[in-house]
Amino acid sequence: MPNLQTEHDLDKLAARAANIPHWTMLDPRDPEKMSKMIEGLFTTARLTDHDLANFPEDKLRELSVCVWTLPKSSIETLKLVAQRASPGHVKLLSIDCLTAFTWQRFFAAKWAPGESGPEPIPETTRIVYAGSVRPRLTPPLPFEYMPACVDLFSVVAKTEEFASASPEALAKAAAMIRSSNNNWSEVVSREMLEVAQMHPMNPGIVPRGPLDALATDHTRLSTAVLEDWGPGLGRCEAYREPYLGRVPPRGEITLLPRWHNGEVSVMFASEAVVLERLRNDKHMKAMASCQFIMDDFIKMVAKHRRSSKLYRYINIIISNVRIAYQPQSAVPSPDNMPIPHPVAEALNFLQPLARHREPVP
Repeated sequence: MPNLQTEHDLDKLAARAANIPHWTMLDPRDPEKMSKMIEGLFTTARLTDHDLANFPEDKLRELSVCVWTLPKSSIETLKLVAQRASPGHVKLLSIDCLTAFTWQRFFAAKWAPGESGPEPIPETTRIVYAGSVRPRLTPPLPFEYMPACVDLFSVVAKTEEFASASPEALAKAAAMIRSSNNNWSEVVSREMLEVAQMHPMNPGIVPRGPLDALATDHTRLSTAVLEDWGPGLGRCEAYREPYLGRVPPRGEITLLPRWHNGEVSVMFASEAVVLERLRNDKHMKAMASCQFIMDDFIKMVAKHRRSSKLYRYINIIISNVRIAYQPQSAVPSPDNMPIPHPVAEALNFLQPLARHREPVP
């Protein structure tokens, strides 16, 4: 796309944005309205009577992140089960089935259907997911094209029996995801990009809420992860996602790059109560393993901290110096150590280092 100049007449920009499905423009001239729009982008978790009777609401609504890993066998099972339950003419991809499964489990964790509470279960659940449009462009791009080339697609499902673990429910959700981009228009997509580029803010437009979750597929980056970069670099051993360093949203499902053994990790961002319910979801645990929940991870690291070799050596030096300058009859303590001034200064420098601990790699 050509570089476009910023459009300062926001009324003109708003008129163009009004014709773009599933998107809404943020208007900086009305900060209060804009704040409400952003706040209402994602739904909030439904709290049950049990939740409210046992925990403070502010703790239940703390934002957090967790990561789950699905082995290759689980991904293949999800596709097999969904395909068998689908009509013969429907062709499902693994990514459709994986997105559908994680959406179902996330919905169940967010709304707790079947449990009593002051709020009702909504009639519909909605996600927006980023789907590749590489082969649909004019001219088309190869699927292996690495830079981002996606558009957002909205999927709405009725919640009745949506969270069940039946093959039919999984197949229906996967088919809805597969068919949601059938009516994609390159003209509308370019209009959206132009409005976003011309808006004085970044981002200037956002998906229309409320959403249960935004689903993002990073498995396309698997090509870079699985590539052998030659004898100098070899194969990828790890990658970094910048998501843990930000304030988590109330609903996000991110499929991370596929690994060498075929497994895929999924990162969920939401309120603490949602992630805790997800951890206790028997259907989720049957297919995947929870690697960590962000707060739990911090506690685990703090509990299992240990000294590195450097700091163990510092402690040994301090102990030996104290023994060398300590009278034989005295009990070693900082108060009765007749240590020369230069040595004492060195100990004062080393002691804070000795108290430092490093997390287990």
